Amino acid sequence: GYPVGGFLYDFLNKAAPFILIAVLVLLDIGLQLTFMNFKSTTLDESPDSTSVWRTLLSDHLILIILGSIWISSSAMSILEPCLPIWLMAHVKPEKWQLGTVFIPDSVGYLVGTNFFGGIAYRVGRWRVAIAAMLLVGVSCLLVPTANTISGLVGPHLGLGLGIGVLDSALVPLLASVVDSRHSAHYGSIYALQQTAVSLAYSIGNKTPDTELTMVQSMPFSR
Repeated sequence: GYPVGGFLYDFLNKAAPFILIAVLVLLDIGLQLTFMNFKSTTLDESPDSTSVWRTLLSDHLILIILGSIWISSSAMSILEPCLPIWLMAHVKPEKWQLGTVFIPDSVGYLVGTNFFGGIAYRVGRWRVAIAAMLLVGVSCLLVPTANTISGLVGPHLGLGLGIGVLDSALVPLLASVVDSRHSAHYGSIYALQQTAVSLAYSIGNKTPDTELTMVQSMPFSR
């Protein structure tokens, strides 16, 4: 999304990315209207969702997993609003280059989620998750040392890889915990997992002023 938006904004106009999104949304709606089955079905009665969520959130292991996912996602959500501002102020790249900064973490996340699930299963999900959290932390520490676009490639690749590996280790673990302790409430547990990610992005993307103040007050490379 970031690179495409940057290219369209710089080489066409600022409305182009939104027009593309609108076209894709309309296409998606058309496909849903074409292929979805709108016949009503009768479902078995399920337990009250509030009580299910309360039960899941009372499990300390689930809270630790959700907290780990929230922390790792927060790293990316904080970078997204403040890094382009810093780049425009100090590196002064072309507009289309601002989106390309986030390509390495997307590649890293793709690799982490698709190739480390089996490794996490064999080695141990908690071990892999801890190593991934360390990688995210080290990558976050290295981001401020970069003073060029190319200097951000390594830290961003490590950041995306760490988040992807963490997800590949902990998301299946949520299903395993629910299987063994909570009668397989998969929908509720994955709703909580997505809530943790959404919470991270709602906090990170809504506080750019605070983040910019922190960037200006800390020894970020100039």
